[in-house]
Amino acid sequence: MLRQLDLFHPTYYDLTYGFSFSDFKCPTVLTVYDFIYAIYPKLIEGSEGVIRDQTEAIRKADHIICISKSTENNLLERFPELSAAGGVTRTFLFCYVCSPEPASPIPVSVYRSPVRP
Repeated sequence: MLRQLDLFHPTYYDLTYGFSFSDFKCPTVLTVYDFIYAIYPKLIEGSEGVIRDQTEAIRKADHIICISKSTENNLLERFPELSAAGGVTRTFLFCYVCSPEPASPIPVSVYRSPVRP
C-alpha cells in the first residue's frame, strides 16, 4: 500500500497504526500549525511527546508549509538549517468559508527541506 503513494501529507505530527515517517518512500509534505507545545512545555501535559513527534516530522519532511508568518519565524528559530535549504517559496492556500464572498488566497510559506540521505 505505501509503495503506491505519490505524495504523503499527514494531518498531524504523530502517525497512527504504527507507521513512522521513514516508512514512506514518496515525497512528504508537512503543515506546521504552531509551536505552542515547544514554547510552553511546562503548561501542557504530554508536551514532550508532541515536541518529539513534531521534530521528527519536520526533519523527515521534503516540504514544509507554515500557516502564518509567526509559525515561519518559530520554525526558522528552531530549525535554522531550513533557511539554507532552498529558501522560501511563496504559494497560496485557498480558505473556503461559509460566506457569499469568494475565497481569497492567503499567502503561505513553503520550505524545501535538506535532501534526505
